[in-house]
Amino acid sequence: MSRSKIVASSPSGEIRAITRKSPASEEELGFKRREMVDWFDPRQLAKTGVKVLLSAILGAYADKREMQAALHPPDEEEQLVFDYSARQEIWMDFIADMGDGWDSTYTMAWLAAQEKLKPEGCDSHTERGRILILGGDEVYPTAKREEYQDRFIGPYQSAMPRVDGEDPPDLFAIPGNHDWYDGLTSFLRLFCQQRKIGDWRTRQNKSYFAIKLPHNWWIWGIDIQFEADIDKPQIEYFEQVANDEMEKGDRIILVNAQPSWVSAAEGNATGYQNLDFFVRETILEYGGLVPVMLTGDLHHYCRYSTEDGKRHYITAGGGGAYLYATHSMPDEIKIEADRNPEKTTFKRASEFPSMKVSRGLRWKIMGFPFMSWGFSLLLAFLYTLFAWILESASYNAGNTTGSTFIKDIADKPFSQADYVLKRFFDIIHYSPGTVLFLVVLVFGLIAFSDAKSRFKWLKSRVKVAGVLRVVAGLLHAMAHVALNLALIWIFAGINNADEWLKEPLANYRPEHLTFAALFTLEMFVIGGLLGGFLMGGYLLLSEVLTGRHTNEVFSAQRIPDYKNFLRLRIDETGMLTIYPIGVTRACRKWKYRPEASDSKPWFEPDGSSIKSRLIEKPIRIGPGN
Repeated sequence: MSRSKIVASSPSGEIRAITRKSPASEEELGFKRREMVDWFDPRQLAKTGVKVLLSAILGAYADKREMQAALHPPDEEEQLVFDYSARQEIWMDFIADMGDGWDSTYTMAWLAAQEKLKPEGCDSHTERGRILILGGDEVYPTAKREEYQDRFIGPYQSAMPRVDGEDPPDLFAIPGNHDWYDGLTSFLRLFCQQRKIGDWRTRQNKSYFAIKLPHNWWIWGIDIQFEADIDKPQIEYFEQVANDEMEKGDRIILVNAQPSWVSAAEGNATGYQNLDFFVRETILEYGGLVPVMLTGDLHHYCRYSTEDGKRHYITAGGGGAYLYATHSMPDEIKIEADRNPEKTTFKRASEFPSMKVSRGLRWKIMGFPFMSWGFSLLLAFLYTLFAWILESASYNAGNTTGSTFIKDIADKPFSQADYVLKRFFDIIHYSPGTVLFLVVLVFGLIAFSDAKSRFKWLKSRVKVAGVLRVVAGLLHAMAHVALNLALIWIFAGINNADEWLKEPLANYRPEHLTFAALFTLEMFVIGGLLGGFLMGGYLLLSEVLTGRHTNEVFSAQRIPDYKNFLRLRIDETGMLTIYPIGVTRACRKWKYRPEASDSKPWFEPDGSSIKSRLIEKPIRIGPGN
C-alpha cells in the first residue's frame, strides 16, 4: 500500500517530505534484511573474482573520475566547495565500511541517526552530525544496484526516514574498492545526483569533494581508485580549491579510503607515496596543514599519533562489515610526512577491540564448516570427485589383479598403509587425469596461501616468505589428499566394499549403485565437515605461527560485533574534538514499527537498548596545534 506525501519547500527552496510514514508491513519496505556476506561461498568467490577483473579493466581504460571532470567542470553547474564556515560550531559524523549484514549496519545507522547520543564514558551528550561523511566501501560484496538497496539504502532509510523541524543533514561519500567493482557506475548514480537516502541528502557530483568548515577547518575527501595515481582532473580540482579558497595555516581533515600508512609499514609503499604526493602538492604547497587523516578499509578502530600529539591517522572502518583483527597492527609506523627528510614516527595510541580480544577471536575459526557450509560442500564434492577419479583410473593403472582401488583397499587394516599408498602412486603413474587433478590442487592452494605476514623476520626476507608460501601450499594440499585417502579407505571398509563390488563398478549392478550412493553421502557429510575443520585449522595455524591469512581468519567468521564510528565537533573556539564511539555487540533483535511516523526509525531494538561507549578519551586538537 502506497502512502501519500505532503511536501513543502524547505528554507533552501528544495522540495522535501514533511510526513513519511513507515510502510504497513515489512513486505512493502522495498528491500530485504540481508545476512552478512559469506566470503568463502564458492558462488561468491567466483562472482567477486569476475568483478575484480572487470573493475581493473574498467579502471585502466575508462576512468570514471576523468569522465566526471569532463561532465562537471568546476566552473559550471556547481560550487567549487561546500561551505559551512558561517557557523560558529558544527557536528559531523564519519562512518566507513558499512553495507554488509543488516544487524551490524543498522546498529550503526541507528546510532548515527539519534539526535542526541551519550555513549558510556562521555561527560555530555553528543549531537547528530550536520554532515555525514562515508569513508568508502558503502556496499558489499560488489557494487550492484540490488546490493546498495538492501545493504545500504534500506538500513539508512529505516534509521532516519525524516528529520523533524529542521533542514536534513547532508551526506558526502568517497568510494572504496568495493564501490569501484562496477567502474563506479552505481556510486555515481546514488551519491552524485543530489538524491536522498532516508533524510540524508547527497550534495556532491563527483567522487571527491572539499568542505569548508568553521574556524579555518576543512574536510577533503579524495578518490584513490585501488591505490592508483590520483587522476589529473582531481589534482587540478583540489589545487583550485587551495589556491582560490584556502588560507595559509588552514587545517584539513583528509579522508581517503585506505590506511596506506599501514601498508607502507608492511612493505607496500605505493599507496602511501601517492597519498604523500597529493598532500605535498595540493596542501603543503599552498600553506595548509593536515593534522588528521581518516579512513576505513580495515574493519576496526586504530589510531596512530605522533609523540607531540599534533598528527593523528585514524582507521575507523566499523560501519557494518565483518570485524578485522587489531593484534596484527604494527606498534609504530615510520613514514615520510610534511616534507621532512627524516621519517616521522607514528605510534599506535589506541585500538578497538583490544589486542587481547582480537587474539582470542581468531580461535573461533575452528568452527569453519559451520561458518561457510558452501565451501565445505565444495571440498566434499572435490573429495568425492577425486575418489571416483582414482576408482576409474585404477582399471588400467597397472592392474594385474582385476581389482579396483576402492575394492582393493576395503579389507586392508591400518597397519598396511604402505600398501594403500603404493596403489595410490601406481594409479598416479598411469593416470594423467589424476596427475592433472593433483597439479591443479597444489597450484591452487599455493596461490591461495597468503604471502603477507606481520612478522618482521618474514617481511624483511622476501625469498624466505616466498618459499614459505610454496611450502605452506604444498603441506595444505598434502593434508587434503591424505584426508581424502583416509576417508576413502575408512568408508570402503565400513561399507564392505569388497563384498559390494565383486565386479567392476562399470557393470552397473544395483548393489554397485547403492554402494556409490552411500559412499557419496558419507563423503559429503563427513568429508565436508572434516575438510572444513582442516581448512579452519590451516588458517588458524598460519595466522598464529606465521602471521599470515589474518584477513581470511576474520572474514570467514563474519563477526558483526565491535563496530565503531567517529563523531566530530568544531566548537566556537575552533577546537576539534573527535569522539570515537564503539559498540561491543551489535543488536540482533529488531521490532518493526508500522505505526512509526515523522522522524521515528522504522525498526527499534527489541529488548535491551544498544549500548555505545567511548573507545578512548576524546581526541582534542586546539587552534594552535
